[in-house]
Amino acid sequence: CGKKVTYKIVVYIILLWDKKIVSNIIVSNRIASNFIARHYRVQFILYCLIMKLLTMIILHYDTIHNILVSH
Repeated sequence: CGKKVTYKIVVYIILLWDKKIVSNIIVSNRIASNFIARHYRVQFILYCLIMKLLTMIILHYDTIHNILVSH
């Protein structure tokens, strides 16, 4: 039960961290020209996909590890 709580906290921290990056990108895009903004958007989408894949792998690995430890 305690492990599920820590897992939720980790997910929440990741989401908060992600929101901070999103707001930073939005702010920099407003300041930057349209070309730069478009370039950042493409990079950001790629970054988001990579981050989501990494988080999924990390979280999946953690659950596998917990199952192995409990057995």
